[in-house]
Amino acid sequence: MYKTEVIKYVMGINKRSKLMEALINKNEQEGWSFVNAVRSSWFGIILTFKHQSINRTVKDAKFDSEFFNAKINHVVKNLKN
Repeated sequence: MYKTEVIKYVMGINKRSKLMEALINKNEQEGWSFVNAVRSSWFGIILTFKHQSINRTVKDAKFDSEFFNAKINHVVKNLKN
């Protein structure tokens, strides 16, 4: 998931960079990672962010052996009937 933030008309480059930095830091604290910035017309900036997702590996998944065995036994029992 992506989102964009727009900084409208800021003439001074120092002020513009401080606004960019503050906006990037705010979004990163909310779980968005900064992707890129594009200059727009009339001294504006468009910032793009991507949502940081948490991916779990197979090793982290818990395996419920009792549930699995009950399901297998149920299937085997139905096949015999």
